[in-house]
Amino acid sequence: MAAGCTRARGLPRGGGSTGITGPVVTVRGVGGRRRSQLGLVVLTLIALSWMTLDLRAAAPGGGTPDRGALAVFAPVQQALAGVVHPATSAVRWVDDQRALHERLDRLRDTDAELRAARVTNADLTAENRRLRHLMGMRERIGHRTVGARALGAPPGDPGGGVLITAGAGQGVAPGMTVIDAEGLVGRVVAVTATHARVELATSPHARYAVRVVPGDLPGRLRGAGDGRLVVELDDPHGAVPTGATVVTRAFEGSAVPDGLPVGAVQDDVSDGRSRAVRPQGSASALDLVQVVVDAPAQPSTLVGGAVTTGASTLPAPPRPGER
Repeated sequence: MAAGCTRARGLPRGGGSTGITGPVVTVRGVGGRRRSQLGLVVLTLIALSWMTLDLRAAAPGGGTPDRGALAVFAPVQQALAGVVHPATSAVRWVDDQRALHERLDRLRDTDAELRAARVTNADLTAENRRLRHLMGMRERIGHRTVGARALGAPPGDPGGGVLITAGAGQGVAPGMTVIDAEGLVGRVVAVTATHARVELATSPHARYAVRVVPGDLPGRLRGAGDGRLVVELDDPHGAVPTGATVVTRAFEGSAVPDGLPVGAVQDDVSDGRSRAVRPQGSASALDLVQVVVDAPAQPSTLVGGAVTTGASTLPAPPRPGER
């Protein structure tokens, strides 16, 4: 029996009283989908065959294929290309998107590196500028110095002192003067092997011999706390204009170099002798400093037998009418 045909159930193979002279069969047709698939395969094979003929025709000595057949199968090839092209395009799109995302990630990483480099360069530029100013101050005073970085106020001494990253191992000793790019910072009062404690010029315990320029009027500088300074002039009648510069003055028994900028005169404080002084810099902004390690101390014997120490204990200025 041929494929796709079956015998009807319950009927004899030969004739019978039913009047049916032969076997009764039913036909199971091939489904529409299966026929379409089979037709597509056949057309694909034919198209491939004609593509082979095209290649042969292009070769030397090849014949010319039948134009009519080519006209028939060209649309088939085009249809196949239309079926395959969306799939290949989708795959290509996915690959392109992946490549674009990878490139975007690389660009973001590069941008982050450039931003970090700009911040680092700006910080280095600012630090180099501070170092140049600091070196300028060292050249100005003409003494050997040791560089250090200010760490902040030591425990229990807010505003009166600061710790620095240089100590006895670098040649730092008590009594040495500390400066920054603006001028006087303070004096070393205690050291360890690697660090030192500096008493700021604005500390209530600090005392310095100074002079006011122009005029070179001598006086005594003391810290008033909270970042303030006060100068007491030796001559209560000395004319000191607002904005005049206050600098250190060489004094017996002191190793503070002469001529270090301290600040600028602001106005009267209590009487004709005292003036408020605005410091050159701010203790809260201290960063890079230098310790003057080779400034010789002045002779320690004062007129009248008074003696100063490394802490620079200065005699009180004369009272009005004593000069």
